[in-house]
Amino acid sequence: MAAYCDFSGLSTDGCGHCRNGGKPLPPDTMFQANDQYPGFRIRSYEESDREQFGPWFTAQFGGPCYGCGDPVIPGNSIRSDGQGGWLCQSCGQ
Repeated sequence: MAAYCDFSGLSTDGCGHCRNGGKPLPPDTMFQANDQYPGFRIRSYEESDREQFGPWFTAQFGGPCYGCGDPVIPGNSIRSDGQGGWLCQSCGQ
């Protein structure tokens, strides 16, 4: 059975918080709300939310993953979360 992070709700394998020893990631590696992403916040998703997730595609632009806060880099596979955000491969599974 997979372990899940109490902070992000993600499996500990795919959680940026857990990969950093349980501490919030440094600001240069984890997105914060800023001028470019004023309403950004890490979201938690229920199993039923997965029905809204869009198809996988290749990111053309950078930005935050709304599931874990890790950066999305152009060329990464991402998908829509159905709520206006994007999910990295770990969070969108």
